[in-house]
Amino acid sequence: MWITDDVSAPMSSADWSTAACRLAYGTNASIIYVEWNFGRDMCVLAIQTSWEALQRSEEIPKNVLMPAIAPVRAKQGKLLRAEPIAQQMVQDKVRFRGVFTDMEREWSTWQSSDPDSPGRIDASTPPASSCTA
Repeated sequence: MWITDDVSAPMSSADWSTAACRLAYGTNASIIYVEWNFGRDMCVLAIQTSWEALQRSEEIPKNVLMPAIAPVRAKQGKLLRAEPIAQQMVQDKVRFRGVFTDMEREWSTWQSSDPDSPGRIDASTPPASSCTA
């Protein structure tokens, strides 16, 4: 697996949804995944609103379709989902395509016993081992 982008940061719903839309457009993504368990409807509305605003401002051409929004149900806590990714990083099965100093620092110092789950780890951890929409 390659991590190609990191736009994670503490943001308002308007800011993160705009960042997600810009990233989806810039990478030609076909799907934006949102977590079903917490805030699915708010996430969908925020993404749709941001996509439309970016098209009105002509940052995204009006003829470009918005990626599908696929809700996924998180079947485990973030800490449990992060452990296998951390193991794959140790085995060099997850690589960074670019320099992501903050994300690399979070992953290299994170311990599975840590009660906190830093934001960049959350952003780069799949919401579920098997996604169902």
